[in-house]
Amino acid sequence: MLILNKYTKDQYTQLENTVVKISKSCKTLTPRSLTEVRKWLDFNFVFYAYENESVVGWVVSEPVDSTTFEIKSLYAVPEFSRKGIGNALIKEVSKNPLFNYISATYNPIVLHILEENNFEVVNLIKLPKKTLYAYLKTRKTSALFKGIRRKVYICYKKTNV
Repeated sequence: MLILNKYTKDQYTQLENTVVKISKSCKTLTPRSLTEVRKWLDFNFVFYAYENESVVGWVVSEPVDSTTFEIKSLYAVPEFSRKGIGNALIKEVSKNPLFNYISATYNPIVLHILEENNFEVVNLIKLPKKTLYAYLKTRKTSALFKGIRRKVYICYKKTNV
């Protein structure tokens, strides 16, 4: 299995189609538009697991502020779930010691993977103020209320000083 965040033209097309299609059909993922996915791909915010010329999983991270990236999406195709793909993707996307990382999830499997990779569940008010404000500005009002109704875990990995 390879984990990459650089893509050939064919891989780019395969990734954009796969991420949009699966995000719209999988109940545990937030539906993503083609425009949003293309932005992620254009800025190399998508790391993907590739095996036998097929995408078998991905993780998306996007800057929140100058010190923090948000992990927005983690997915492994069902045939490859529970084979360490999510763990490998999180490890790869969060390995840069110059940044901190944040992720919001209600999925206990994702929570477990994040905790295995040194993320801690935190209260939002424990985040650095600059990061908290920048993070909240990226949220839609409906998403904030959805988070109140569901048990959402805010996970944070502090790597820089």
